[in-house]
Amino acid sequence: MAGTHDLWAFLAASFLLWLTPGPDTMYILARSIARGRRAGVMSALGIGTGLLIHTFLAAFGLFAILATSAWGFVAVKTAGAGYLIVREACMSKLTYELPIYTFQIFSSRRMCPRA
Repeated sequence: MAGTHDLWAFLAASFLLWLTPGPDTMYILARSIARGRRAGVMSALGIGTGLLIHTFLAAFGLFAILATSAWGFVAVKTAGAGYLIVREACMSKLTYELPIYTFQIFSSRRMCPRA
């Protein structure tokens, strides 16, 4: 186990990882380049909201409860799988024209975008 004598090495490594762009940064950049400033800002707000919710739930012990409750874990896992299945059904309705890079945009008001 690491002791306090490794604190500076840990802080230096944490700082370097903090500076390294991750997939969320690449997503925001891609959305900003492809769709403009508004889409980039909305993507950043969405990622920030997700991180805030995740941190809030972790701080109040939801993950500890899910780790000890098999039923709770299965319920959350099943709800997540159901969400992914619905999203995939919606995505399969969309048409993509890759040579000219035209994509349909999801609306936040509907579960499935218009096909």
